[in-house]
Amino acid sequence: MLLDWDTVGLAPPERDLWMLTGDALDQYAGLTGKPVNRAYTEDLRVPHSRTPGAEHSWQALRESVRSALDA
Repeated sequence: MLLDWDTVGLAPPERDLWMLTGDALDQYAGLTGKPVNRAYTEDLRVPHSRTPGAEHSWQALRESVRSALDA
């Protein structure tokens, strides 16, 4: 198990909820009081294409890894 505390809170909850569906998302929303954008979680479950957003995310990840290795 890996806990990535470096980026905690920097993304919407849906990034961590992408694998949940139906009742589990309803339960999360009920317990936290925060609605879940189901369209976003569904988008995260499908294969990704090379969009500007995906390219930006990939570049940010590469820079983060490079920075960590240089530290």
